[in-house]
Amino acid sequence: MGKRIQQRAADWEVFAHVIGHKELAKLDAANIIYRLPVPGAIINKGKLEANVSFPGLTIEYSNDGKVWEKYNHEQQPTAKVGILVRSISATGRAGRSVTVK
Repeated sequence: MGKRIQQRAADWEVFAHVIGHKELAKLDAANIIYRLPVPGAIINKGKLEANVSFPGLTIEYSNDGKVWEKYNHEQQPTAKVGILVRSISATGRAGRSVTVK
């Protein structure tokens, strides 16, 4: 990778951390409506693998859309097609859920 690409990746990392850990909470405190990014998710060998673009957001998953559980990267849950995932801000704002196919 070139030096400019490496610097851009490092800059994005700093920016994403600031948004996820600080700025979204400020938007909530100011009662500003915003959208959370949906997580990226796949089912790999029967396990749910998920990520989200801003550190500081939590990922939740549900089999029925009613009972939600926190996603843990180290203990990936067993999953099947049709599981739902969403992101949650530090203040509890839930993003749009998406179905993993």
